[in-house]
Amino acid sequence: MNRAAIACIVAALLFVPPATAQETPLALPEGTVETARLVEDPGSVRLPTGRHGADDTPGITLEGRVLIRTWRIPAGSGEPLSVLRGLRPQLESAGYRPVFECESEGCGGFDFRFANRVLPAPAMEFDLTDFRALTARRDGAHIGLILSRSPRGGFVQAIEVTEAAEALPVLRVPEASGLTGAANPSSTDDLGARLRQEGRAVLERVAFAPGARRLEAEAIAALEPLAALLRADPALSVILVGHTDNEGGLAANIEVSRIRAEAVRRALIESHGIPAERLSAEGAGFLAPRASNTTPEGRALNRRVEVIPR
Repeated sequence: MNRAAIACIVAALLFVPPATAQETPLALPEGTVETARLVEDPGSVRLPTGRHGADDTPGITLEGRVLIRTWRIPAGSGEPLSVLRGLRPQLESAGYRPVFECESEGCGGFDFRFANRVLPAPAMEFDLTDFRALTARRDGAHIGLILSRSPRGGFVQAIEVTEAAEALPVLRVPEASGLTGAANPSSTDDLGARLRQEGRAVLERVAFAPGARRLEAEAIAALEPLAALLRADPALSVILVGHTDNEGGLAANIEVSRIRAEAVRRALIESHGIPAERLSAEGAGFLAPRASNTTPEGRALNRRVEVIPR
């Protein structure tokens, strides 16, 4: 068999999705189908850099252009380790060097999976007993891979971050508030009363512009009434639930809303000193509007994070 024939066979065995200048092309087994593609620009994401420990998974938070891609590989060709073996040299050829790699229980199992961003099924399906993770970096960019499988085949998720030279503020407080970091007692009391009477409360002082995912300093300060309430009642734990307007598909909006809730959770932990175990973050997408999505004002009201005691 001549070299040209061999080259044709190799090409037929690989699936190479169309790539842009801002993404790394990945060759995957024949029959692979891209199941999701999500771009956040600007965006923010946390990639793992270590095994899940007692409280959290070590990681690095990155800002810039975030590209998330997922693929389904035909059953019989998608065993996570074998697929990862094929991807490692491709990343090395693209200039990436490994930062962290782990396997299933060695990653931290259930806790590792739910501490990291993974697109929901059917885009990305996950077996907690059989998955691999890899984080790698090169100048100006990081990539995080998660590989797993289900009865439908193998699944690969790639999160690629092209780092921004300067982060853009994307989350705002609706009007000047004069916040200094100290909670207004009446604000804290009002929040506590709403939680007791209604079982939930909207963080009204933290509003999202379309596509917003990160917190400005003023918005972090606007969380002080909730932080003060949590400090005053050590037995109180809460769920932060993100909501969106109805622009775009449901799966993407659920993921965006979860990111928004997670941004609030991180701010409460890192800027207000609230223990991580007292906070969780979920996303509801556009499934629970509080106003009509037919007007800009209604859509703005629907982009929010709510607090629910647990």
